[in-house]
Amino acid sequence: MRVGVALLLTAALVTWVMHLSMERGRLAVYPRVDDVIYMARGAELWRAGQEGWERGGVASAVKGLVRDWKREPPHSPWASACAAMGYGVFGVKDWAAYVFTGVPVLAFVLAVGRIGRRAGGRCGWRALLLMVCGASAPFLAASVQNLKPDYCAGILGAIGMMLLLRGPLFWGSWKRLCWAGAMFGLALLAKPAMMMPTGLLCLGTVGICVVRDVVLGEARERWAWMVWRAGRGFGLVVATAIVVALPHYALSWGHVWAYTMQVLDWESYAATGTGWDRALYYLTGPGGKLMLDGARGLAAMGGLIVGYGVFCAVWRVRRRSMYFAAMVCAVVMAWAGPTLATAKISQFAAAFDALLWLVGLYAAAGMVGGLHQKRGAVWGMAAWVIVLLTAAIWMPTFAMHWSNASDPQRESWMQRTGLVRDVYAAALAAARDRGAEKREALVVLAGSPSELGRPLMEYWAVRDGIRVRVHEIRRIPTVGEGSAETPESIALRNLGEGDVVLVGEPGTSMTRPKPVTAGADEFYLGIARGHLGLELAGRVVDPVTGKVREVYRKKLSALDTARP
Repeated sequence: MRVGVALLLTAALVTWVMHLSMERGRLAVYPRVDDVIYMARGAELWRAGQEGWERGGVASAVKGLVRDWKREPPHSPWASACAAMGYGVFGVKDWAAYVFTGVPVLAFVLAVGRIGRRAGGRCGWRALLLMVCGASAPFLAASVQNLKPDYCAGILGAIGMMLLLRGPLFWGSWKRLCWAGAMFGLALLAKPAMMMPTGLLCLGTVGICVVRDVVLGEARERWAWMVWRAGRGFGLVVATAIVVALPHYALSWGHVWAYTMQVLDWESYAATGTGWDRALYYLTGPGGKLMLDGARGLAAMGGLIVGYGVFCAVWRVRRRSMYFAAMVCAVVMAWAGPTLATAKISQFAAAFDALLWLVGLYAAAGMVGGLHQKRGAVWGMAAWVIVLLTAAIWMPTFAMHWSNASDPQRESWMQRTGLVRDVYAAALAAARDRGAEKREALVVLAGSPSELGRPLMEYWAVRDGIRVRVHEIRRIPTVGEGSAETPESIALRNLGEGDVVLVGEPGTSMTRPKPVTAGADEFYLGIARGHLGLELAGRVVDPVTGKVREVYRKKLSALDTARP
């Protein structure tokens, strides 16, 4: 029954969020931000598997996937695989990439259902009620709206932490410990760039469990035997995590390490403001508002945690109190890690958000179950009040681009979406006019970054059944002192290599301008207009700024080449 209810809740949440996203969220405009990166990589994986299947069945499809995986390892195996699975089932459509984002949601709701068994009740109706409450967590809706792996990694990491915290480590079941390790291993696959924080959460949770078991006297033998039991639990968790995550890391360790170092060097995402602002970033600040609905989430879950602490103190249940104290320590640890880090992004504390909810619902289930065991009308009424308050405390909330259809920004975004699609259509027509659909076309994007970047071009090319290789040239060429070449000659050669060249006037992009690309738009637009080997294939006017984007194609005659 719990599995069936979890499936229904997950399907309802995913369908509802995707519907709203199509109306006024990410799916209402062209794929952008980080989502398009995972969508493009997923589309390439889908195409590699599809072509392998057509050549020789399952074995050939697997070989094609492995070959493409090694060629360009995805930043997130989970997000890219999520998109690829959606394309395989529903076709290459924007919304298909988001369907399987419901898998972490299902895992979280099932974890809540297992925790909810402590509440008792016939047919487990109290557990089902807690599952409904758990499915309304704001970060779950955000995880469906955003194709970002941080949510999945955080949810799986929190489930792994909870599996460790709910039972003894020294004498714990090897199945439970292996399941916890598997959750951490899957979290490492979901977001390889966060392997250090995920590993620290795993080690920190094991350490908390060791201290808890020692205080409770779980190891009654000699110190050597206690060390052995602790090592056994730690080894089972870590070994399982390594086995689960090893295939991807073995194929792409160099890429994973380089990208991890790049993420850790994100100075542009460093938090500003006072120390108090940074401390509250994931509580009531920008991160807390998106993932917890701010103070309302903290008040709800914090109230349940404090209430259960009082309950344990009143009834003097030492063992239960120690287990719950360990959970609270783990929550504080999960909050302190991203808070102390320099980079601040709302999704970085997903493990803290998910663990806070799991511990809060664990507290609700513990209070309801404990009061249910006490006979009498007063205790029964108290149990009912706690259940009803816990179930009714939430209204699912999450951020969208526009609050309603009349928002002034909506029309601007729709116009921008039309511009991006028109420029791509002109580039696609130019590529096909030159027979580029029969081979891999080289598309050169010259000038400052724009919405139609490499990932979006590659994703739409897979959708439309053509092969492209995108080369981005963002800066004006530089030459050394005494060189015979000039920036113009280098630009003429670079643009002449492309089958299709996209340039635009300054001010046609909604992306943040960068000093290193200053003057690049005017420079490359002038080069393209005077290039003897290129001809104008399309011209699109930006409805917002009045600026133009121009698409050039290579001339058929090999004699029409530019000379410096």
